[in-house]
Amino acid sequence: MEPSLVDIGLGGMLALLIIREVFGFLRDRKEKGLGDEYRCFFNPGDWAEMGRKVSIMSNKVDRIHEMHDVKDIDGTYIWYMKSSLVASIDRLAAATAEQGQAFRELVAVLRTRAERGA
Repeated sequence: MEPSLVDIGLGGMLALLIIREVFGFLRDRKEKGLGDEYRCFFNPGDWAEMGRKVSIMSNKVDRIHEMHDVKDIDGTYIWYMKSSLVASIDRLAAATAEQGQAFRELVAVLRTRAERGA
């Protein structure tokens, strides 16, 4: 008895369908050619220029890493804290302390008046 198409089973049929679809897709691609979305954005002769640009970009990334890798005496990266921010926080703390002192003096004056008036 010779093998027939019925003897290949479900897996074989599925494989044949997939192969048929793939070859149909490849045939259409070959006939139509590549669309603009499949074209490369640079000419193959521009490999040296592209290598130069990648090298420049790599140097810039290395420089950014060097700048961001600097730490202060406490081990905190210094780019997290700007010196102007630290100065502003110090001024805010001093102003808050002055307001606290003024509030305490005001409370003392009001107590004294309340005691005299009561």
